[in-house]
Amino acid sequence: MAAPIAASSLLFDPAPAAQVEEDITLTLDGNVVTVTNAQGKDLQVVSLTGRLLATYHISSPSQRVELNLSKGCYILKVSKVVRKVSIQ
Repeated sequence: MAAPIAASSLLFDPAPAAQVEEDITLTLDGNVVTVTNAQGKDLQVVSLTGRLLATYHISSPSQRVELNLSKGCYILKVSKVVRKVSIQ
């Protein structure tokens, strides 16, 4: 017969790296995206079909990137932060 296991001391504690990545923000204003808290990482622009369209290296704590994209929907990805945006 199996004895029940007490799991109260085994609570999930997210790693500090996961908390830092949650602080990454992507703000879109027209064709310009502002990326904050992502220094040293890459911003990837992906089409809705999954094709990688562009990659920009983020070299400062807050960086503006002008996206030379036509009207439509795109996916912006920095590390584990992913946002669907619409360029109009």
